[in-house]
Amino acid sequence: MDQVVGRHHDVELIVAFLTAQRVERGLTQRDLGRGAGMSQSSVCEIEAGVIPHPRSDTLAKMAEVLGVHLTLRTDPGLSPVDYANTVALARRLAERGMYVPVWMS
Repeated sequence: MDQVVGRHHDVELIVAFLTAQRVERGLTQRDLGRGAGMSQSSVCEIEAGVIPHPRSDTLAKMAEVLGVHLTLRTDPGLSPVDYANTVALARRLAERGMYVPVWMS
């Protein structure tokens, strides 16, 4: 199972960024949903914050459709399990051809 993306504030920033990218590219929620393999209503719920903690792989699919790269940042205070989940996610995204640098903050 994929790890849910970071703290609530971090998720809000990522979703706001992805929403702005969608609008800038002139895509509808339906367009983004089709490309990411999800429904328009799911995109709407993520953008509206109805789904407050979307899965990291869902956000990665949205980013891929938009042609943007997400960077995973780890925190030295992460538990070993959280760190391992972050590294595993980065590997899966890299296997899909997405550039995903990971750094310690």
